[in-house]
Amino acid sequence: LLEDDNHAALAQVITLANHPFVDRIEQAADFTLDPVDSSSLAILTEKIFFKNGSLDTSRVEVARYLGDDNLWREEFDVQTSDEGQSHFILTYHDNYTELEGEHTTVEGYYILFNAIEYNNGSGELWASVYESRDAYENGDPPLLVIHIFYGGDGSGKGTITENGKTYNVVYSVDGEIKVVSQEGDEVTFSGY
Repeated sequence: LLEDDNHAALAQVITLANHPFVDRIEQAADFTLDPVDSSSLAILTEKIFFKNGSLDTSRVEVARYLGDDNLWREEFDVQTSDEGQSHFILTYHDNYTELEGEHTTVEGYYILFNAIEYNNGSGELWASVYESRDAYENGDPPLLVIHIFYGGDGSGKGTITENGKTYNVVYSVDGEIKVVSQEGDEVTFSGY
């Protein structure tokens, strides 16, 4: 797929004449490799045109590069019309991968998140949800704080703090999630 200039581009239009809701889907991919340092840039776009005139769009840009600390990184910029915008970086260490980023929802909520995942699939996740990016920059406290430890088998435990109340969370391999308040009130539901 790569041309002599280390670049590739693909585009397609899918017309759905008989679909009750979707008129057509336009997709494109663009990839460039720098053979000198093995860095790369990929851009993926999709537009879904609905018969009622609505449009859903998504764009993902991924830059892969070797950092000054000699660690490979993948930097993602994700923009969607219905899910908001995200920016995050994966840093690849010998025994684990680090994730650090932010997301703004279409409603305006601002989420900061970071995680560490070890090669065995276990890890730890932190996330803070703010009313908006301005609220975060003004020093307002988060609406919600999440701290989760998870195992390579899909189980885990941690805490969720909202409005000054902390809830313990335990989830099992089969998708069962148990939330327990400080007062001992408990609710269990399926995560699947």
